[in-house]
Amino acid sequence: MIVSSELSLETVLLAGYVFSSSLLNIVALFISSFYQHRLHQPSPQAGFVIAVLFSFVYIFLLFFGTPGSMVASIVSVVSLLVYGITSSYSILMLFFTMRNVRK
Repeated sequence: MIVSSELSLETVLLAGYVFSSSLLNIVALFISSFYQHRLHQPSPQAGFVIAVLFSFVYIFLLFFGTPGSMVASIVSVVSLLVYGITSSYSILMLFFTMRNVRK
C-alpha cells in the first residue's frame, strides 16, 4: 500500500472526526444490544454495524487511496453518504425504541 503523500492536518482532523462519530455509533450499538437482550425490545443493530464499517472504509481511503483517482473518490463519497444515512436512521430508530420502553 502506498500512503498518500498529501497527509495534512485537514486529513487527520477529518479522519478523527469520522472515527469519533464511529465510536459513538459503537456506543449506540451497545445500547441497542442492551435493549434487545435485557428488555426484549426490537431495536436496530445492523444499521450501526454498517455505519461503522463504511466509516472505516472512508478512513482507509482517506489515508491509503491514490490521490486523483476517480474510483477512489467515488467510493469515498458513497461510503461517507452510506455512513451518514445509516447512522442517522439507526440513531433515530433507537431513539423511538427508547422512548417507548415496555418493562
